[in-house]
Amino acid sequence: MSITLPHRPDNLPNNNGGKMQLQVNFYSPTEFSVDIQYDEQYEPETEQEIDLFIFTCFTLRQFRNLGRNFISDALAGVLMKQDCVSLIMNNDDKLKDGLDLLRDVEIYRQRVGQMDFSLQMTAMIDILSQLVQDPKTNIVSRDILAFSPRLVPNAGDGKKRFIAKYPPFLFYAKGFGFFGKKVNYYAFHSTIGLIKYFASKYANNEEFIKRLENVSSSCARYYINNKIPMDQATLALQIIKNVTTTET
Repeated sequence: MSITLPHRPDNLPNNNGGKMQLQVNFYSPTEFSVDIQYDEQYEPETEQEIDLFIFTCFTLRQFRNLGRNFISDALAGVLMKQDCVSLIMNNDDKLKDGLDLLRDVEIYRQRVGQMDFSLQMTAMIDILSQLVQDPKTNIVSRDILAFSPRLVPNAGDGKKRFIAKYPPFLFYAKGFGFFGKKVNYYAFHSTIGLIKYFASKYANNEEFIKRLENVSSSCARYYINNKIPMDQATLALQIIKNVTTTET
């Protein structure tokens, strides 16, 4: 299956100049909804491609906004593992704990560095030792992974919300104040929440579900490798193309 979805409005096929907006609304720390609006110019057959594209853009932007820190690492640890993503899709809250997620990401970083086997083993032992003693590991388990916000019917704007628009790709975080209070928690769970939402929306579409798993993993790896650019739309398109090429 070929992907022709470009990232610029003057190239977008079959949408006749249409626009779309995705909004993740948090009504409380434990309840959220997703609302997606498409202009009437969009043709129905493009909806899957647009959904996959906007999810990829959204995820890449959350990683870039969060920066390289232990919350981003935990999110990457979830997304890079197909078994974790599958649990999310099945509404199973039994994800790995903070130690496992952060360990997996650090080990992946070491392997990307192409260290020889003996050095890798030494590094892994050091990583595990450091993470066990690091209070941030407990913060991930206690303050992030201990909660799993429930997807509820949309009831309008949430007290806290993330908005993604296209085209062009624009991203907003609302309700977090000047200092972005608790934005890390909501950024993490908005991304996880979108996977739940799309898994439900496309529950009978195995091809879409597989592609969603693969682009999630790719986004995580681009974050770990510190390769998310300012223009997330261009990278999102490339990720989707790469995933499609691999699957065909």
